[in-house]
Order: sequence, then structure tokens, then C-alpha cells
Amino acid sequence: MSTGPSYLPVSAFDIDTFNDILVEEIDSDFTSSICCCVDCYEDFALTCPGVEIHDVEFQTNAVSVYYCVEQSHLVHLYTAELMTLKHFVFCPRCGTYVRRSIHIFEHPFDRVEEIEKSIGEPPSIGSATPFLLLKHPFARSILEAVRGLSADTTPKLTPGTFFRARKSAHITKQYQSFSDIATFGPSPSGVIGEGRFNHAGAPMICLATTLETALLEIGSLNELSSVVKLALDVEQCTACRAAH
Repeated sequence: MSTGPSYLPVSAFDIDTFNDILVEEIDSDFTSSICCCVDCYEDFALTCPGVEIHDVEFQTNAVSVYYCVEQSHLVHLYTAELMTLKHFVFCPRCGTYVRRSIHIFEHPFDRVEEIEKSIGEPPSIGSATPFLLLKHPFARSILEAVRGLSADTTPKLTPGTFFRARKSAHITKQYQSFSDIATFGPSPSGVIGEGRFNHAGAPMICLATTLETALLEIGSLNELSSVVKLALDVEQCTACRAAH
């Protein structure tokens, strides 16, 4: 006769100690920590879209919370209580107990919670009162950083091969030719808007040094893309610039 799983009562101290040990195990195995769980994944993806779309480490380190516990040394430390305690793995991002899976990932910077809050505030201020946007400390610090980089940056001619990718559906929608090099040039001023690499909303072209980067920069998965390979000749570029 099957009696089913046996759950033993545990205390808040047991739960806290259990989570502390699990955090240390994850840090030891992955040099990382619990980034988010299934309940706060969408919020994380909205706050850090670049990580969610492009970071291979983040994409591949999603694991069932029960599997994570059962592969750790906790199975030797907690035998009778394990059936209960594995339901109380704490997610530091949303403050809930994890139901299914966790993402193990570490940002390359500290003060994550403070930075995410700072990232979230300027868009709402910009939508409601755009003239007050630069009153926000984070927005001012970004502007100062951009100005500093601009002062230290000079135009540079870079020879070599580059790649430019576009969604095939967009090319078809614009009735453009896949074989015309102009199709992969700067977007017309009438259709371009402000973006993360083009805050002025001016026509410009962004090139990648690898095919993979060009495809990833589109920011969409499971969509057909078209890529052009461009070779820049420094001597011709220099002559062209001198003529102007």
C-alpha cells in the first residue's frame, strides 16, 4: 500500500538555513546566484531585455528548483525534512517561494536592485513630464557619461568585413529588393525613430563584426533574417573623405 510522500513540519529557522546553504552551493558550482524564478521572469525580461535575448549563460542556466536541490549536498544534510524544505526555496528577486524553475545568473555589476529601480524610473518620467527627465540623477549620470565618452572618441576608419542583418518580413513589407545593397543601408528618415543606439533618431547604419552578432542585434528569435556581408576599403574611404 502506497502512503505517498511524507512531509515534516519545519520552522522559519530551518527554511532560512536551508536557503543559505543552497545559495552557497549555487555560488560554489556556478559562481553565480538565483537571478529570477518563473513568477518574476517576465519582469526581469522587461527590465533587462538584453540579458533575456542575448546572454547565452542566462538562457542555458534555467533549472528545475527540485532538480537543483536534489543535485546539491542538501540531500545529505536534510533527509527527513527535504521533502518539505524543497518547497521553500526563496527567490530573492520577487520574494516568493519558487514553484517550478529558477534562472541562475550573475550581473557583471553590483547594486543590482538599485540600478534596476533607476532604469525603470526615467521612462515613466519621460512619458509624463519629458522636460523633467534630466532632473533624475540616473538620467543625468548617463548624459555625463555619454558626453565624457564623446569627448574621448574620434572618428576612425576600420578596414575589414562587416555584417548587416534585417528581418526578411520587413524587407518584403517595404517592397524592397533582397539583392539591392541599398536595402541594407540606413533607414529613411521618415521611418526611423529614437532607439537605444540612435537617440537622435537620425538615419544611420550599424554594422557587426560577426554574423552571429548581426543576427542577435535584431532582437527576435525564430524569425527569418537576411544578412549582407560588406567589405570596407580604407584607401577608398580615405580618398572619398578627402574629396568631401
